[in-house]
Amino acid sequence: MPYALIYSRTNPRLSDDNNLSMIVLTNKKLLTACVIATVITVCAIVVPIIVVNTYDDAPTPKKFVGREVLDEVPLIDGHNDLPFSIYLVERNLINHFNLDSNLKEHPVWSADNRSHTDLPRLRQGKLGAQFWVAYIRCVDTQYKDAVARTLEQIDVTKRIIKKYPNDLKYADSADGIMEAFREKKLASLIAVEGGHSIDSRLAVLRLFYELGVRYMTLTHSCNTPWADASPVDDETPAPSQLNNLSAWGRHVIWEMNRLGMMIDISHVSYGVMRDVLQHSRAPVIFSHSSAHAVFEHHRNVQDDILWELGRKRGIVMVNFYPLFVGGNTIDDVIKHLNHIRKITGVDHIGLGGDYNGVTVTPEGLEDVSKYPDLFDMLANGVLRTGEMFEPWTREDLQKLAGLNLLRVFREVERTRDGLVDEEPFEDLIPYEEFERANVADQPFMAYKKTLTMGVLILLGVLAVAIAVPIATNIDADNSVVPQVNQFFGRTVLDEVPLIDGHNDLPWNLYNYERNQINKFELNTNLLEHPVWGPATNSHTDIPRLKAGKVGAQFWVAYVGCNNQYKDAVERTLEQIDVIKRMVRKYSDHMKYVTSTEGIMAAFQERKIGSLIAVEGGHSMDSRLAVLRMYYELGVRYMTLTHSCNTPWADASPIDDQPEAKLRNVTEWGRNVLWEMNRLGMLIDVSHVSHGVMVEVLEHSKSPVIFSHSSSYSVFKHHRNVQDDVLKQLVQNNGIIMVNFYTGFIGGRSIDNVIEHLNYIKGITGPDHIGLGGDFDGVSDVPMFLDDVSKYPDLFDMLADGVFKNATTFAPWTREELRKLAGENLLRVFREVEQVRDSMVDVEPYEDLIPYQDFVDAGVAEQPCMSDLDIHKQ
Repeated sequence: MPYALIYSRTNPRLSDDNNLSMIVLTNKKLLTACVIATVITVCAIVVPIIVVNTYDDAPTPKKFVGREVLDEVPLIDGHNDLPFSIYLVERNLINHFNLDSNLKEHPVWSADNRSHTDLPRLRQGKLGAQFWVAYIRCVDTQYKDAVARTLEQIDVTKRIIKKYPNDLKYADSADGIMEAFREKKLASLIAVEGGHSIDSRLAVLRLFYELGVRYMTLTHSCNTPWADASPVDDETPAPSQLNNLSAWGRHVIWEMNRLGMMIDISHVSYGVMRDVLQHSRAPVIFSHSSAHAVFEHHRNVQDDILWELGRKRGIVMVNFYPLFVGGNTIDDVIKHLNHIRKITGVDHIGLGGDYNGVTVTPEGLEDVSKYPDLFDMLANGVLRTGEMFEPWTREDLQKLAGLNLLRVFREVERTRDGLVDEEPFEDLIPYEEFERANVADQPFMAYKKTLTMGVLILLGVLAVAIAVPIATNIDADNSVVPQVNQFFGRTVLDEVPLIDGHNDLPWNLYNYERNQINKFELNTNLLEHPVWGPATNSHTDIPRLKAGKVGAQFWVAYVGCNNQYKDAVERTLEQIDVIKRMVRKYSDHMKYVTSTEGIMAAFQERKIGSLIAVEGGHSMDSRLAVLRMYYELGVRYMTLTHSCNTPWADASPIDDQPEAKLRNVTEWGRNVLWEMNRLGMLIDVSHVSHGVMVEVLEHSKSPVIFSHSSSYSVFKHHRNVQDDVLKQLVQNNGIIMVNFYTGFIGGRSIDNVIEHLNYIKGITGPDHIGLGGDFDGVSDVPMFLDDVSKYPDLFDMLADGVFKNATTFAPWTREELRKLAGENLLRVFREVEQVRDSMVDVEPYEDLIPYQDFVDAGVAEQPCMSDLDIHKQ
C-alpha cells in the first residue's frame, strides 16, 4: 500500500488540501516510473533489432557503379575502324587533321555516319586500350593491291599514334597495354582485318607482325584461296569450292602461333571457326562478333563454337552493330553479353564495338563515349525496358573490360616463346588452292604454278651474253713509274670493314630455292652444288664471303620491272623477309644492322654486317607510306628506278632513246627524295637517267650514293656515270660504288675494274669512291674477280699499282684503300643519319602522287590499282 494512504488514515487531522497534494505527488512518481519502464522496454526490443540488422548487413557487398571498374583495369576494345575513316574522309592526309576535337561538329566528319571516335570521346568513354584496324575492302583490293593498301593503313595508324603522344601510346604486348594504362594513356595496338591483306604470302604475314600487327582476321567478307568467309554459310546449296580452312591455311595459323599474333575468327565461316579451334596451338579471339542464338546472322557465333572457345581458353568480343545484334538499343547488346556469359562463362567475353566500321550504332551506345553507361547497366542488372537480369559483379566487369583479353594475349605470347626454336613456315600456297577457289587466273600475280619456268627462262637469258663491245686496256697509261708499297693491300680489310654496296644473293634464293631456306645450306661451297654450281650468276656463299674479307654487305631486295603495277610490293616484302631469315639463320657469321654504328659493331664481332636495300622505285608502288614501312623494316637504301621508268622518275635506258620525252624527276618525285632524307634512307641513283641524277643531286638534302655504277668516260653505257655528274657528286659529298659487271665496265678482266676505279678517283678524289660488285645479279664477271672471295686480290693489285697485263698505275695508299673499302660509305651514311636527326620535327611527306603523273608516264590505266580515283581529286 502507498505510504501516503497509510499516513492519511492514521492522522484524521490532515486537511483535504493536504490530502490532494499528496495524491498529486504520488501520481507524478507513478508516471515517472511508467515512463522509465516504457523506455527500458523499448530499448530492450529495438536495440537487439538494430544489432541483428547490423549483423545481417555485414556480408552484403557495397553497391557499386559499374563504370568504376574502368579506373581499375584497362577497358580494351577489340575493333575500331578509325584508320579506314581517315582514308575515306582525309585520304590519309593527317598533318592538318585534328583528332583532338569534337568531330561531331566537323563540317565533313559530322556528315559521315561512320564517325564515332575522337580523342574527347575516347577520354569520356574511359578507353584503356584500342585495337586500331588496318582494313581495306576485299572486294576492291584482293588479288590487286591489298598488301600495299594495308601497309598504308598501318602507316597512318602509326602516324596518328605519334601525332598524339600525350593521349596515345603505341603498344604491341600485354605488358605494353598495362604500361600505357599506368601512364593514363590509351594503349594503341594494330590489327589487320582480312587475310586477303597478306596475298597468300607467309612472308607478308611475318613482316606485318614485325610492323606491330598483333592480330589478323583470317577473312573479311570474301573468301581467300585458303579460308572461307561467313557469307558461305548462307548459301544454299553450299559452294562447290568450300574449303573451310585449307591444308595450306593451317600454315597461316601455325605461323601466327609461332609469331605470337592472335588469330581472329570474326568474319570466317562456321567451318573455318571449327577448324581453327581444332588446329591452333594458342587461344583464339573473335575481335567483334556476337551470339547466333540471340540473333541468327552468319557473322555471329553459334553456341557449340562458343562452348569450344571456352574450352580452348579463347575470347569473343561482342559487336555492337545493330544488323548483327538484331536490334538498335543498348538492351540488345546486353542480351548478347548475357547469353555468351551463360555459355562460355565470364572468363571468355570482351567488347569489340566496331565503331567507325559501321553506319548505324545502337541507341545508348552511339559512340566510344558510351562504354561507362554500358558498365553501369550491367552492374545494375536492369535493361532500359525495366526487365531484370543477373547483375554483373565487379570481378565480372573487370574481366569483361580487359582482364580476359590480357589473359588470352599473354597465353599467345607464352605459346610464341615456347616455339622460339621452330623454323618459320615457308611453303608456298599450292596452285591447286587457287584453282579450287576458282581464282586460278591471276593477272596481277607475277608467278602462278611454280618458279620452275621462271628459273628456266632466267638461265636461258643468262646463257645469252649481252652484246656489248669488249674494251681492252690499250689506253692504259704505261708511263707511270711503278712504286713499291711496303704493305699488302688486303691488310686494310682487317683494319676497316669492306662494305660492298650491292649483292643480289636474295634474288638467287628466290630463283633457285623459291625462298625456302630452312633446308638450304649457305655455309657450304656452292660451287659444288648441283644447281648453284653450274649457274653463271652464283658468286656468293659464306666460305667465299669469309675468304673475301667482306665486312658489311647490302643485300638487295629486288624484283623485276615486270612486277610493276602488279605485285611488286608483296614480292619485295618476300625478298626483305628472306634476307632477314637468312641473317638470323647464320647468326654466327652475319649480324643484322641498320646503322653505321651497327656496321662497326658487327666488324668488331668479326661478323658480316648485313644491311637491306631495295632496288627499284617500282617496289614502293608510288606510295610514300610503303617507303616508310620499308625503312621501318630495315631498308637503308632504295634505288630510285631499275631498268624501267616509274611514274615519277626516268630510268637510264631513256638516255639511249632520242625520241623519248624526258620527265626526269617529277614534282611529286621530289617528295620521295625528301621523305628518304627525313627517314635517313640513302638515295641510290644507280640505274636512273642522266637527268634524274642531276636533279637528285640538286634537290637532295643528304649525300647520295651510286650503289653499283661505273664510269661513262671509260665505257659508254647508259648505266654508267658521266663526268659532270661525278663532279656534282663531289659537291654533294656522296659516293660512287663501282660495278664489276663486264657488260658495264667494257671488258672481262679485273684490269677493267681497276681502270674505272682509277679514272673515278682522278675525277672525284679518293673520298667519293667505293665498291658495289653486283655479284649474284649478273651473268658475267671479270677474270680474277669472279666471286666475292676475290676482293683481297683487288686490294693487293691497287696497292701494288700493277695491272694483270703488267702495265702500271699510281698505287693506292693505305689511307686511300681504307676509304675505298668502307670509310667513305660510313661517312656518307653518317651524314645521312645526321640529316635525319636534324629533320626530326619535320612532318612526314604525305601528298598522294597526282593522277597526271600516271597520264604523263603513259600508264593512266591501272587495273591493279584499286584507289586510283583518290589520286584524281
